[in-house]
Amino acid sequence: MKHTIIILLLLILVGCTKREVIFDSELNENFEQALILKFNGKDCLFDQSTGTFKFLINESDLESFKPTIHFQDFTSVTFNNLKLKNNQINNLGELMSNVIYPISFTVNNEISEFNLIFTTIPQVHVLTFDPILNEPKTLAKMRLFDIGENSLVEEFYVGIELRGRSSLLRDKKSYGFRVLQKSDLNFPISKSLYDLKIGEKWSLDGLVIDQSKVRNKTSFDIWKDLGHTSIDSKYVELFLNNKSLGLYRLSNVYDKELLNLNSNSSLYVGVDNSDYTKFNAFPNKQSKSAVWNEWEQEFPNPSESIYWNDFYTLNDIIVNSSDSNFVNEIFNHIDFENVIDYYLFISLCYGYDNVGKNWYFLKQSSNEKFKLLIWDLDATWGRNHNALIQPTNLQVQNNLFERLLTINPNNFKQQLKARWNSLRASKFSFLELKNKFDANFVELNQYKIISTENQIWNESLNLLNEQDFINSWTENRLLFLDDYFNEL
Repeated sequence: MKHTIIILLLLILVGCTKREVIFDSELNENFEQALILKFNGKDCLFDQSTGTFKFLINESDLESFKPTIHFQDFTSVTFNNLKLKNNQINNLGELMSNVIYPISFTVNNEISEFNLIFTTIPQVHVLTFDPILNEPKTLAKMRLFDIGENSLVEEFYVGIELRGRSSLLRDKKSYGFRVLQKSDLNFPISKSLYDLKIGEKWSLDGLVIDQSKVRNKTSFDIWKDLGHTSIDSKYVELFLNNKSLGLYRLSNVYDKELLNLNSNSSLYVGVDNSDYTKFNAFPNKQSKSAVWNEWEQEFPNPSESIYWNDFYTLNDIIVNSSDSNFVNEIFNHIDFENVIDYYLFISLCYGYDNVGKNWYFLKQSSNEKFKLLIWDLDATWGRNHNALIQPTNLQVQNNLFERLLTINPNNFKQQLKARWNSLRASKFSFLELKNKFDANFVELNQYKIISTENQIWNESLNLLNEQDFINSWTENRLLFLDDYFNEL
């Protein structure tokens, strides 16, 4: 009898155990969250800060959406006044993307009300136990979602860290990461993400400075269209556990895979504006580490080899050589046509922050010349690094370009003028440039992601106003540069 009473009490206690949906559940050992809501086997990603679920879907699939829906058994879920059936096909009717629909979860007569939005922007979901720091990298799992039949593209482990310098001081962070072969930071691998090129290093750019959110991507698009090595990008909405971080630009980073580097390649980057990175000063000694004043060696891997010889020689020629030696030597060490295009492009977008820092020097092999690669162009096209408006009549300056223009080796000025006028009739025509920007503005407007950005980060972004500003600034900039280059 005593045992029977104990068993009955246990049954009562179990039956009375309070069940609840944990909307910010902890991860299990496989970096997985507890089930909340799935359509056709794919998670609705949850932003706890705004109480919003987001489901990625092709807009045409919403015309008559009949998904198989999964949620926790002890839960009653109501969507848009329709009580959903668990583990069954539900006819949700005709829906629209980027419209807020009500959804509620009821457990033990307690109702939790949220919003549900069907979105079309690709999603990146990062799941991690630990805070993401500047360094070292944090172990996390990453899931990529896109529209289409196979909408969960893939998932894998990553080592992720904060990226950038000025962005570290801002609320919205940028991130860098490497894909891992397994849940071990010591096993990075190279792979392609979405339709982007295979690489070993990746960036999630928070686009914090840029009022338009398209300056970097469009600049890379234009530079690539000139036939130069560039970066492809993809707009995504980034989720960190159960929090949306808003709009990001996913892209490769210049690395061995992307640039097809070999044992004879070298790559250097200016990491700050200084007399050294603007070629006004020359340190007498080569560095024995990965950093040489404000220059940094990216390749070869500094942990394996320190190599500054060729770049040291280039610096010496630019800073110290006589005018006659400069004429005779400069284009034996740096690519003539590449330098012309770099100067014209950086002048066009007024990349004042890209002629000391934020420029790469690439030497593909020991018998080739250095070429310039563009990078980090958010402070361009009419705004500076504080998003303040820049006049259209300013010129980029450093000692390399100053000597090229003053000494005029290989008829540099005449070639510069000829190339400018050729590009103005094609890639640098106002219509061509406008179309490049407009294409990215159209994409962002279709996603309706700016309202999310404004809500999460307390912004007041207006893409239409910024689009008009860039078009007007670019048109006036072209007129100024037409006069400048034709008077050389």
